[in-house]
Amino acid sequence: MQVILSHEHADFDALASLLGAHKLFPDALPVLPRSLNRNLRDFLVLYGGQLPFRDAASLPREPVERAIFVDSQTAQFVRGMRPETPVCIIDHHARERELPAHYRYEGEPLAATTSLLVERLARCEPALALEALEATLLLLGIYEDSGRLSYVGTTARDLRAAAWLLEQGARLELVDEFLRHPLSPAQSRLFDRLRAKAEALQVHDQPIVLACASADAGEPIEEISALAQPLLDLWQPAGLLILVDLGGHLQLVARSRSDRVDVGGLAERLGGGGHRRAAAAVARHGDLAGFRAALLAALPDFVQPPIRVADLMRPDPETLSPELSIAEAETRMRALGHAGYPVVEAGRLLGLITRDDVDRAIRHDRHKQPLREAMRPGPVSVHPEDPLRRLRATMLTSGWGQIPVVDASGALVGIVTRSDLLRLWNQEDGP
Repeated sequence: MQVILSHEHADFDALASLLGAHKLFPDALPVLPRSLNRNLRDFLVLYGGQLPFRDAASLPREPVERAIFVDSQTAQFVRGMRPETPVCIIDHHARERELPAHYRYEGEPLAATTSLLVERLARCEPALALEALEATLLLLGIYEDSGRLSYVGTTARDLRAAAWLLEQGARLELVDEFLRHPLSPAQSRLFDRLRAKAEALQVHDQPIVLACASADAGEPIEEISALAQPLLDLWQPAGLLILVDLGGHLQLVARSRSDRVDVGGLAERLGGGGHRRAAAAVARHGDLAGFRAALLAALPDFVQPPIRVADLMRPDPETLSPELSIAEAETRMRALGHAGYPVVEAGRLLGLITRDDVDRAIRHDRHKQPLREAMRPGPVSVHPEDPLRRLRATMLTSGWGQIPVVDASGALVGIVTRSDLLRLWNQEDGP
């Protein structure tokens, strides 16, 4: 007997990966984890009878010849497994540890494990047939783990896998139904409590929100992780830490919106795990105050300062005098080749002039007018120590594609352009 297993508190990527692996290895039985997220349970109530999943208790009393772990590098052993049972791991997370000799790791850093399996399905010869329900479940796995193909870790391969599933008949209205599930009454009450008690922290100048609360005594709370996205949407921090006292234990749910905040490392320090953008930890002993203190003590080790204007700006930019004629400015611009120039008088920034501004003035026969008549006036600038979010906001409100950088005295020290921002998209830490 062969089995396919995944992690507890299974999400749609785990469930879809069980199905995808079974389609590739039809002799292997896809075994449901003991604990499933609520939206998965709802999905299986409606559609589970049409899918090949098995409960662990219903497995034959046979030895397990091979186990396939999907979307996880560990799993609860099932009946028939032994410590030496060969294991194949198919996962989109980086390998977490050195593996025993009888383990084999097959993983790549895509947004979802389902994407890896769908790529294999699409390459099968002869072509594998998918039912519309199967294609929909596989698409749910990709969409949930990629934030509907919007998270930073989403790749072109994830999009191609999703497109192939749509070609196989995946139903987007069903995907939307199960990804947009409302909070339960208990979750809503806990959400209100977390929102009321949230603290706004600055750690290495990164905005972090820490929300701690206790659940109502005797009231089970499922899927605290479901509260993370609404809280992220509310505050838009670089990192979000949710810490809840559930009576018998404490649970940490951590999310990051920046590669400069590593919640996976933080959770691992506290006995949990995950990856840089999403992680969790459980403490069976201790109290909320003690765990909060340990969390705050460890947090600075996993937060890097944000990229600042000084890291991006071009120092000592070329400037133009406001008394220069528009014709002279055109000549200078052609020689220097830049798209925009600060206009400076006696060391004071007066505004900005661009090639478009000069070309427009020349088309209206304003060659002899001084530059101050065509420039964009105003004290639009940023400081070297400003974070990039301030720079982006300044570009959006002003409409300027080149923003002068001034020091505390108002003296011009640099310039930042849209091109400088775009270069960051090719780096690990995008703007």
